[in-house]
Amino acid sequence: EHPEWTEGLSAAEFSEFKEFFQVLQGRGPKGEYVFCLRPTNGIKIFTPEHMKEKPLAMIRSNIWMLDALSRNPQVQVAGLIVCCSYKGFTFKDNLTLSKAAKVSEQMATFKYVSIMGFRLTGAFMLDQPAYMTWLWAVIRLFVSDVIRARFHLCGSDYDKVKAVLPDTSILPVCMGGKVEDGGFSWVEEQVANEAKRQQAAPEARDLGNASQADKRVTKHAPHDAWCKILSPMSNGAQ
Repeated sequence: EHPEWTEGLSAAEFSEFKEFFQVLQGRGPKGEYVFCLRPTNGIKIFTPEHMKEKPLAMIRSNIWMLDALSRNPQVQVAGLIVCCSYKGFTFKDNLTLSKAAKVSEQMATFKYVSIMGFRLTGAFMLDQPAYMTWLWAVIRLFVSDVIRARFHLCGSDYDKVKAVLPDTSILPVCMGGKVEDGGFSWVEEQVANEAKRQQAAPEARDLGNASQADKRVTKHAPHDAWCKILSPMSNGAQ
């Protein structure tokens, strides 16, 4: 019902999000990728003007980001650790960012995480605002038991992350780590890789491999899992 959520997704569309979500250079004890969300940086992006111009930017970025990660073989095998820091996030910031994604869109994102192709080792919300507690009380009804067990509202107890990430020094400073710039280059790398694949596609077609080239063009449709969940989730609470 919502082709506009997934149509024409491209890494270049989300280059401005490089400080909002990051993949750190460091890895977990079993090789897990460590993915960090910085809502305080998101405030700089999701201004009223931006949301008016691009009202679907949040849900589209979530879909693109999760799809890109799930296609990474290392993430599929070793898993993913998610850390989200709300440090310095004010009530006004909360009101602003909440307008960027409807509850139904946030629920669709959680649902996708529960059925996608990689293993979620743990998700940790740090210094979360009060609304996260009641929002999670609703969302947890629509996700698997595994996701419920691995999603943690930590508040200021940063040590909870050590259960799956003993060396928290690889985290950004705002999450109790020692890294100032943890992984801003990840989005830029996706943009660069996309450009290379798009450049390679015409060359492959010239060699008579058009069908293979088309598979490598990065403006792909995300996993079929989205098609299964968009319709029921889009009818949820707004």
